[in-house]
Amino acid sequence: MTIFLKTTTVSTNKMKRFIESDSVPKQERLIVPIDELPVIEQSNPFNIKGLCLVENFISSEEERSLLSIISLNPWDRRLKRRTQHYGYEYDYATKSVSPKRTPPMPDWCEFVIERLLKLGIIKERPDQMIVNEYMPGQGIFPHVDDIHSFDDGIVSLSLGSRINMDLIHNRQSYNKKELVLERKSVLAFHGVARYEWRHGIAARLCDRGIPRGRRVSLTFRKMKPSIVVKTNTPLEHHETPPPPNPPELV
Repeated sequence: MTIFLKTTTVSTNKMKRFIESDSVPKQERLIVPIDELPVIEQSNPFNIKGLCLVENFISSEEERSLLSIISLNPWDRRLKRRTQHYGYEYDYATKSVSPKRTPPMPDWCEFVIERLLKLGIIKERPDQMIVNEYMPGQGIFPHVDDIHSFDDGIVSLSLGSRINMDLIHNRQSYNKKELVLERKSVLAFHGVARYEWRHGIAARLCDRGIPRGRRVSLTFRKMKPSIVVKTNTPLEHHETPPPPNPPELV
């Protein structure tokens, strides 16, 4: 089923508010109001309840701006792929949210959150984000995002390159779907899609004969209230994030 959404005009000042950095060319700071984007189409691939795919969610200019600003921030290199954590840090070793203090949700992703809310893709403002970098040959094991730490509703924005994602039913492993995620697209998981299907990316260089490029994803989550109480507050905006860890030897 495909639903065409009527776009809504957003305050120009709000949508064009963006992080000011001398390192980012002025032409790459432009934030395009929703009504100036191409028709935004929301679809439910494979009719999995709670799954929502939106292609061309952002413009090419916005994609370049995000990639430029992300590159200015320090990377965590503890995994084979590089990551950045905002709001709260997720500890992959314990598979839970870490009490370690992290930078707050950055201003440069605010327009993405506002657009997600305006289009009804999410109902609540996320307070945790992980930036993942996938180089050709890298992937992530099929999983369900931590149900003890994160509330219903997981949203991922793809930047830089397309990639194929595997969707596997929790109780019927033979029920497997392969979904193409184009760059500039958003994929959201709610309800059944969130809790009853695993999602992952196979570690390979090509998808059905198409070479992969460098893909960066922004994954937004809402923390469960009980977890927020137990963890420390994020770093204040004026504090400087800790330096990145030294590169791991692979």
